[in-house]
Amino acid sequence: MRLSHTMTLLNLSALPYIVYTKNNKLLKFRLWLNGFALIHQLVMAIKLLSINFRDADDPKLWPYQQYKWKFITAWFNILILGYLPISIYCDWRELNGKTDERHVKVLNQVRFICFTSMILPTTAFSDILFWRLWNKNRELVVPAFVDTLVPLWAQHCMHTASLIFVILDLVLVPRRRPDNLILGLVPMFIFIGSYAIMLLNCVYNEEYIYPVLKLLSPFKLFLLAMFTFLENCFYYTCQWFIIDMIWDKHNNVKPIKSHETLSESINPVAKKHYTRRQISRLSYGA
Repeated sequence: MRLSHTMTLLNLSALPYIVYTKNNKLLKFRLWLNGFALIHQLVMAIKLLSINFRDADDPKLWPYQQYKWKFITAWFNILILGYLPISIYCDWRELNGKTDERHVKVLNQVRFICFTSMILPTTAFSDILFWRLWNKNRELVVPAFVDTLVPLWAQHCMHTASLIFVILDLVLVPRRRPDNLILGLVPMFIFIGSYAIMLLNCVYNEEYIYPVLKLLSPFKLFLLAMFTFLENCFYYTCQWFIIDMIWDKHNNVKPIKSHETLSESINPVAKKHYTRRQISRLSYGA
């Protein structure tokens, strides 16, 4: 393979998020953490989705049989449920030194884009807003009669545990700020836009899955939509400042310039840990 072609394949603009730290202790901790989180997600999904609200004595609970798939909590927890097995697999391959396999690189791309563009901003926005409204007036988000089937501990499993997980993932998984943050906003806007369209359709059909929606005029609904997009953008942007603070000083690889090979971009301090053969393979894709 020609060197110029190899440099194109290895250009970090195409792989903006992938960073490897060679830290086995951190990898093992992440594997245990993600394994625990996956078990938690599966147990809670089975527990909550198996609830038959139509069997409840209170008729006010019956609509929730249909609503439970329409909560933003269900959407981002399903994303997390798909994200965790990919993370576990990628970390396991990295622990065994198999990060150069093509499918692992593709899965890492899916993993990091999914987290930074959808899971983190959506989870942070939804969980923080949920508890803000709950502490102000819980009837705005979850009426008290729902507690008979979904008690407070279940709300914490959905809206507290998920936020703790994304914060831990943010600080424990090495990432790099991409050259163009705008590209990462595209999947976020698609995800949030899809949910907003579904929610507006519910309001149009007088299905108020969140009681607060019944109190809002069309203009206030528009303001809520704008607030949702702007606050998600806020969380999306803030994560990169946190990533810069935590991982900039730990990254062993600096961004590749157009005239550099990957081996030339390795930090000189870290370069001594690579054998000549490994550096040659990085440069020529052998």
